[in-house]
Amino acid sequence: MSPVVRKFWLNFRKSPIYLEIASTLIKYFFELYGEKKIWILLFEMGITLEKVIEEVEKTAVPILEKQIVRSYMEKRIRARLERFYYNSNIKPLNVIKPSSQITISL
Repeated sequence: MSPVVRKFWLNFRKSPIYLEIASTLIKYFFELYGEKKIWILLFEMGITLEKVIEEVEKTAVPILEKQIVRSYMEKRIRARLERFYYNSNIKPLNVIKPSSQITISL
């Protein structure tokens, strides 16, 4: 979205005219469909159970697969490094010099 369109939208959605339009549309929607069961309404709009399942599979499955891989990788890395981090025989490296010995020249 372009910055101009985004700025317009962020301002317009707070304007009284937008709020009035949105409120009118919501009231009208509930006047028409307020008593219908949601599944009947969705079916009338062409949204079937098969389409819902298809969309969930398209979006949720890749996300879950990524999470499964991420979780697996985290477990593998932890398993490899845990012995190292908790090994009392390993001494820390003194890479950073004490501040009294650090000199900065400009």
